[in-house]
Amino acid sequence: MISADWPQILAWGLIAYGFGLWVWGWTVVKPPIIRLRYQDCGIAIVFASNLALYAIRDRELHFWDWFIVMFGPVFIGSAIWRLFRTQSYIKS
Repeated sequence: MISADWPQILAWGLIAYGFGLWVWGWTVVKPPIIRLRYQDCGIAIVFASNLALYAIRDRELHFWDWFIVMFGPVFIGSAIWRLFRTQSYIKS
């Protein structure tokens, strides 16, 4: 039987995955463009899953939550924009 809180578990798993991509980009990857792409993917996934988590949670939002809700799409958009801009550098 699947629990009713599977969206929260999925959102937390995606937050961990995005944070893992961000850390991997800082610690393991050496080429600067590839490092930037890992960090951008991680940031976009973390902010998007945080927004999804806020949408499915049943509690009121605090100051930090409202900050993420207001500026999260800006960070997601800038990360996706940089991913599109750096795509031509990694194609061979």
